[in-house]
Amino acid sequence: MNGGAILVIALSVASTFAAGLACELPAARGAPRTRALWAALAGNLVVVPVCAWLVLPALGSGPSLLGLLVVAAAPGGGIGPLLALLGRGGAALADALFLVLSVAGMVIALALTAVLDIQLVDMLRATGLVAASAIAPLIAGVAVKRRAADLASTLVPWISRLGAVLLVTAVLWFAIEHAHRLAVSTLAAAGFLAATSACVGWLASRWAASRAATLALVEISLVRNVALALVVVTGLGGDPAAIMSVLGYALVMLVTGGVLAVSARVRGLP
Repeated sequence: MNGGAILVIALSVASTFAAGLACELPAARGAPRTRALWAALAGNLVVVPVCAWLVLPALGSGPSLLGLLVVAAAPGGGIGPLLALLGRGGAALADALFLVLSVAGMVIALALTAVLDIQLVDMLRATGLVAASAIAPLIAGVAVKRRAADLASTLVPWISRLGAVLLVTAVLWFAIEHAHRLAVSTLAAAGFLAATSACVGWLASRWAASRAATLALVEISLVRNVALALVVVTGLGGDPAAIMSVLGYALVMLVTGGVLAVSARVRGLP
């Protein structure tokens, strides 16, 4: 296993563990089952992957297309609730949506490998990596939060910072090694996917009761599970072009989500 693969796995473990630590499970359970929540779930689990499947082949091909299709099929990124919290969005709604999407996204992303006619050995390797580096840390984080809330509150900022550092390191690592593989068309496709994801959250917010809920829906929808996508792509052989397309989306996602959160925090939400 090379350094890039180890970095990807470490990023996935840190980000999903931090997400589990930060998740307010009782508040998520108490979040109202509104039309906005159901619309966001349907949009992220069905509309975004279908749009990606129909449109992205016109914008890219080969391993780069594979990377973005996996991103589209993997909602529920760990920093989504943190960005919603930064912008003072609806925390309970963000946590409820994140929990469902993160688990469902793992299943859908792995199912995509079967649709794409990936070899069985690669599917099994990807499944093992996801179980070890995404599912197990998420469950561990939720368990710590439930049994030792004070410890979880202490660990969250540090693990979150570690995840952010690992993500930046991964971007730099693969940019230095494979930046020539990131075409302008791939960035354009990543931009389309980000816009589609954000629009799904915004459209779902037509049934939301406040701007805080709108921000939560948009941030959670925009933030795809990049760490999971990287793990799946690594398990499928780790083609540099596929990895760079995932990181291209991460760049667009982080800039857009950060700007939205900071803008909402500065302006204030009713």
